[in-house]
Amino acid sequence: MYQPRYNRGMISNIQVLRGLAALAVVLLHSEYKIFGVVSTQFQGVSIFFVISGFIVAYITRGGMEDFMARRVIRIVPIYWVVTVFAFFWLSLGQFDWVRQSLYEPAQAGRQALNALHNDESVINALRSMFFIPYRDSVSGDYGSFIYTGWTLNIEFFFYVLFAIFGLAGRRIAMIGVTIVFAALAWLHASTQLEGPFVRFYGQQVSLYIVSGFVVYALWDKFGRAASLAPKGLIGGVAAVVGILLVMLNCAQLWYPSMGASAPMMALYNLLPPLVVLAALFLHSAGIQCKWRPLMILGDISYVLYLCHVLVLTTMSRYATTYPVLDYRAGASGMLTALILCCAVAWLLHVGVERPLLRFGKWLLDLRRRPTEVAA
Repeated sequence: MYQPRYNRGMISNIQVLRGLAALAVVLLHSEYKIFGVVSTQFQGVSIFFVISGFIVAYITRGGMEDFMARRVIRIVPIYWVVTVFAFFWLSLGQFDWVRQSLYEPAQAGRQALNALHNDESVINALRSMFFIPYRDSVSGDYGSFIYTGWTLNIEFFFYVLFAIFGLAGRRIAMIGVTIVFAALAWLHASTQLEGPFVRFYGQQVSLYIVSGFVVYALWDKFGRAASLAPKGLIGGVAAVVGILLVMLNCAQLWYPSMGASAPMMALYNLLPPLVVLAALFLHSAGIQCKWRPLMILGDISYVLYLCHVLVLTTMSRYATTYPVLDYRAGASGMLTALILCCAVAWLLHVGVERPLLRFGKWLLDLRRRPTEVAA
């Protein structure tokens, strides 16, 4: 089986694509409407899921050793930090808490303790920290304490399934996970069964995770052909895919009835794996994006995805006092929101996420060391 030429280390195009997908989700939540009409995330969440499936297939190609431990180290510590912070930040009045912490620390402490008396909020935060979906008391939908955390519930479920099936081998893991997600999606679409396993994990968007396996297999099989093909051809095909992504996600500007067209919807649903596959073929062809700002955006993408709703909520609270923070004020407000969200994410990435990752990897190495010494 052909191993792609760039099969070691980080794939820069995927890193950049992940950053752009996170930024697109921020764009949606900033409520900015393109041409005053379209509010879209350009299928950023679906692209995230495809990348997750691809990355799992990519990092386990050499074996399943420490798979679950590495996934936990990657996603859990910073998620817990942001969730705990969100619990107090939202419960204590955000900037009022900061003012009280500076000028009335005793009062701020009492407010913090009072927040812990809200049993429902505490339980929901704990459920979220352990990736247990729960029904929101207002909307009735399954969700998470952090608004965007619902996707992590699905991803963690995916990791657990992959690790369990992986006891029988990587190939069995891919097949088993695919069967489970396909069965849940079928039950979701064809039955009225309730409960999180069908209503939540069976959402159609979950299938994009296993589509990442298909993307990996196609890249693995045809990567050499992409590396030998003319760069102009690969770049042109990738450009067409990118244009389709923009056009179909803004289609309501000129084609409001797109949802009634089966071929258009089929193409729309295929776009996330096509976008990831195009990025990989570009990488194999030697067309790699390594522009530093976009690479940094990829580095902070996970934290950006987690924290941006908190930043937007805080901006909204103070938009009346400081109009520059009004992210609903057209393009200028949207750009301010994107910049602030990225700045906060970068600070969290540098000051919290990276040290936590280093510590987690140190613990993992420490656990391996006795075995290596004995060998």
